[in-house]
Amino acid sequence: MEILVIDDELISRKKLIAILERYGNCNEMDTGTDALNYYTESINDGKKIDLITLDVSMDGVDGLTVLYRIRVNERRMGLKPDQCSKIVMITSDRSNETHEKALSMGCDHYLVKPVTNRDLVGWMESQHMVGA
Repeated sequence: MEILVIDDELISRKKLIAILERYGNCNEMDTGTDALNYYTESINDGKKIDLITLDVSMDGVDGLTVLYRIRVNERRMGLKPDQCSKIVMITSDRSNETHEKALSMGCDHYLVKPVTNRDLVGWMESQHMVGA
């Protein structure tokens, strides 16, 4: 499984990688711009990113913008829902407004920091991304 962890906080990225590295190849980005460039290069090289964890609040290009651009690109490519990347928004933003906006823009799951192994892996199991 190809995994992309996007968060501007180093500690958050490292914690997520520690949880996810046993399930696949993890790549990390600390800006939305770098993440979008990596995503585009991967798609152009024929490599699907199976799981993206994405912080909402980042300087420059924020997580909601990254989410939007990825989903628009997937629609342009004519991908079916089961062919699209699974995107989990991970944030310290507890507001219902941000949660609802992320879901309406196409995120697959929304977790509030601090994220535990049980939160993330439990969801991945429910999506049949990893064995229970």
